[in-house]
Amino acid sequence: MNLIDIQIKFSEVLKKKLSIEEFEQWVYVTPEIEEHYGLAVYLELISLNFKRKYMDLNFYGGNTFWRS
Repeated sequence: MNLIDIQIKFSEVLKKKLSIEEFEQWVYVTPEIEEHYGLAVYLELISLNFKRKYMDLNFYGGNTFWRS
């Protein structure tokens, strides 16, 4: 999967075109995320508790609050 395809998936979940459950499963089967964004981002994603109502993502030193 190339970088553009990964960015599209991120956009789809943020725009609620892709469910959190679908996104969670996609993250687990897409090791290319690590290739394009690095190990720290990939580990942050696979460590998220996707069942929580709010998620605090701290990528590249900034906080993003993501409401599921």
